[in-house]
Amino acid sequence: MAQGAQKDHSYQRQVIQIMALSRVVLAILFALLINLLPHSTPLLGSCVLLLAILEIAGLLNGYLARRWHNAQEWGVLLLPFADNTSRLVAFWALASAGLALPLVPLIMALCDVTVAYSRITLTRFEQSASTRFSDGAKAIIQGAAGPLLVLGPMYWEVVGRWPIAATSWTVMVVTAASVVVYARTAVNAAVDARGA
Repeated sequence: MAQGAQKDHSYQRQVIQIMALSRVVLAILFALLINLLPHSTPLLGSCVLLLAILEIAGLLNGYLARRWHNAQEWGVLLLPFADNTSRLVAFWALASAGLALPLVPLIMALCDVTVAYSRITLTRFEQSASTRFSDGAKAIIQGAAGPLLVLGPMYWEVVGRWPIAATSWTVMVVTAASVVVYARTAVNAAVDARGA
């Protein structure tokens, strides 16, 4: 009986890991498509579909990890890695294709590194390093911004190119704001540990 339960957990862990890593592969496919092919309506539609699949897979991935209580160390590290890497690749691709400001992937990368080190600090001082509300807000904004930027060539003739800057700055501000919660908590944990 115990061996059967162990196999179930192994299978569940593999499903979560495969889903997480496939999101990174899909993001790379998105990057190749948006940068190597002409921006025709069918291509832009395919790219929006890929971004939608990435976001839905991310939601499903997190849901299954929580439902199956698969919050072991590997899963806790792999899911945020897949989330951040797939979005970073996607926004790098958008910036490289001229559909987002080049600062977006730079800010995202700096914020991801800061959050990672904040989580390490929190873990070191035995504080919770789990996701915060700000992570959800950041994911929603980044998830909505991607398709909006991809579809830009279809609506620029009507409204102009200002949505590139507006959407890019929204992503950068929300992404940077999400770091504050982690950094402040990590600094407070370090200060409290020194005082103890």
